[in-house]
Amino acid sequence: MKLDAEVMRAAAALSLFCVFVNGLGFQNPSHGPMLSGLGYSALRSGGCKTIAEVEDELELVNNHTARIRVYGNECEQLRMVFGAIIQRKLRLRVLVGLWTRSQTLVVETDKLAMLLKEDTSFPPLVLGVTVGNEDIFNGVPQAQVISNMRQVRVRMIQHGFQSISISTAEVGHLWSRELARASDVVYANIYSFFSRRSDHPDMRIAAQSIVQQAQTIAANVAGSKPVVISETGWPSAGNRSVEYFDDPSIDNQRTFLELLVCNTRKHNLDFFALEAFDASWKPGPSIEANFGVLNRHGSFKAGYLNPPCHC
Repeated sequence: MKLDAEVMRAAAALSLFCVFVNGLGFQNPSHGPMLSGLGYSALRSGGCKTIAEVEDELELVNNHTARIRVYGNECEQLRMVFGAIIQRKLRLRVLVGLWTRSQTLVVETDKLAMLLKEDTSFPPLVLGVTVGNEDIFNGVPQAQVISNMRQVRVRMIQHGFQSISISTAEVGHLWSRELARASDVVYANIYSFFSRRSDHPDMRIAAQSIVQQAQTIAANVAGSKPVVISETGWPSAGNRSVEYFDDPSIDNQRTFLELLVCNTRKHNLDFFALEAFDASWKPGPSIEANFGVLNRHGSFKAGYLNPPCHC
């Protein structure tokens, strides 16, 4: 009986601790929850955001994460992003993407290297470089993706940037041991929204499946390389289609994020949520434009998030 009473007191204390933590940090939109990463773009419908807009947006993003992922250098956005971080004294670091399906890779690599040489405060902001995004998924042979990484690595070393990691980002199930050996980090894009078929999704299972897939990649493919969930999320709106008909809604997005934060912290995994803000400029189904987790005021669309203490 004494043991049962102690267990009950411990459970009550843990419950109070959860309420206390949620009240101080998780519920305060100016502090968190601390998402481990967010995607960001300086593109908008009809063109590019201004430097002032990028600075203002990144200051809002800075309230929720210390890392952002930028997919390419359209609009000279890397210069704007690096400049904004320095100008506003933000804590952000950047996972830099080189888009391999547009300009030549050598040109893109040299442009990045030249930018990093312009200001000694820029290189420390770089978390790493991803060469392409879902290239294999889009029909590029694996051998070419590996060659692209090697080409960028050699070029960056020639420019004096030996310590910057060179990787690629690919759909989770398309990672192979050979691809992982060629990549400094295994960046896996993993979604439960696109792979599931349910009119009433179980969000707990949806979030857990992201972590489970990452753990499978770590155990069977990655070897000694770190695994990062480089892209995941849940849309807050959009029309369903025959390809995917899980429910896009603000409530489901909130629940998914809360459970994802809990599960990734529990298993010591990092992730980048797609994405900071909605992207109305994106072509394709309306769902694609509605993965943004923040509104224009920098708060979560669904208000405060309350990640559970247990998941």
